Amino acid sequence: EVSDDGAGLNRERILAKAMQNGLPVSENMPDDEVWQLIFAPGFSTAEVITDVSGRGVGMDV
Repeated sequence: EVSDDGAGLNRERILAKAMQNGLPVSENMPDDEVWQLIFAPGFSTAEVITDVSGRGVGMDV
């Protein structure tokens, strides 16, 4: 089952993880470009690896 907590996307967290992963980013990127980063292969902002998250599989599938 898929659900949405309503919190939306965390721009700062996405940018920080993208920078950590070596993706080309800047603080001045428009929101629509930042949101596209979550579709990069292997991208995950999960801090803990579980059965269903943190493995970098999902949005790019």
